[in-house]
Amino acid sequence: PKKIEKKIKSAATDSETEIKFDQEKKAGISNLLTIFSILSGKSIESLEAEYVGKMYGHLKVDLAELVIETLRPIQTQYQDLMKS
Repeated sequence: PKKIEKKIKSAATDSETEIKFDQEKKAGISNLLTIFSILSGKSIESLEAEYVGKMYGHLKVDLAELVIETLRPIQTQYQDLMKS
């Protein structure tokens, strides 16, 4: 979990602060929004609305938590299998 959190928090983004999907001008934040959308089942548009007025850091922290929780059962199963 710590490695996942560190990787997501250090993900490359632009110098702006608006959380908006724009593959050409904001490739980094667009990538994070895509991952968030896929894992959460929320549309990119709803995520943009949810993060209006918030900074990239807020999105990254929430995304890190979501990725960690999504992977937790897989990691647990992997660890159980490696023990046997």
